[in-house]
This record gives sequence, structure tokens and C-alpha cells, in this order.
Amino acid sequence: CYHNIVYAYTDLEELVQAERYEGYQSYINQQGLRDHHLGLSRVDNRANLEKMQSFLAKNPEIEAFIACDDIQAIRLQRLFKEADIANNRYALLGFNNSLITEIANPSLTSVDIFPQELGEEAANLLLKKILQESQTLIIPHQIIERESTASIK
Repeated sequence: CYHNIVYAYTDLEELVQAERYEGYQSYINQQGLRDHHLGLSRVDNRANLEKMQSFLAKNPEIEAFIACDDIQAIRLQRLFKEADIANNRYALLGFNNSLITEIANPSLTSVDIFPQELGEEAANLLLKKILQESQTLIIPHQIIERESTASIK
């Protein structure tokens, strides 16, 4: 169980990243934990490395990272490697269960959001013309646990 968790993102103006951050914040607040978040560039790895190292120096209690998506999680893995941080020092979780999660080193724990099912249900709603008023549809998700959350050293 982790108590010092960071939400890592690139752009909170993007709806998906913002909504995932809101979900993270809601859980953190319910648990009475401190909100840690780290915004990184999509392109400037040197600035990212400096920012991450500074962040971790100021927050040595950090145990885990939730990345906005699998690409961001892979970016974090590379930054850890560049900073000579052991690949099992922090637990790491991404979203989307992309193919890269299996070939990452260590393999990446990820939330599978079943995009095919999302598309099918959206098409189904449109074809049935059910969207006459706002409707909430919940599609199940599954956490695919791999090596990146196996242990903290």
C-alpha cells in the first residue's frame, strides 16, 4: 500500500489527463494524503531530468507514480535510468495497457480501459438514438499488474 503517490502528466489542458488527475485528487483527499503532482515536457528530456531530480530531492517520501498514460510512464522509466535510480525504487502505473507496457523494463503495470468496448458502446448509443439527454455509461476497467509495481526497494 502506497501513501506518497505522484500524478505525472504533460498537459492538464487535455481532458483525459485532467480527468485522471481529478480522480487521483479525489482518492488522495478521501484518504487524507498529500497531493503530489509533476508536470513534464513531451520534448525536453534534459529539463525533465532536472525537474524530476529536484522534485524527488524535495519529496524524499515518494513511493509511487501514477502516469497520465503509458507513454508518460515509459518517459519516467527512462528518466529514472538517466538519474541512476534503481528500476524498482518507485512503483509505477500507467493507463491504456499499450503494447509497450509488456516490453518496457521492468514491464509496466497499466490500467486497461478497453477502448474497443468504449467505441462499441458509443456507436450503440448513437445507433439507438439514446442520446436525447445526458447519459452516463460506465465501462469496466482492469488493472494489469506487472513488474513495475511488484516491490519497492
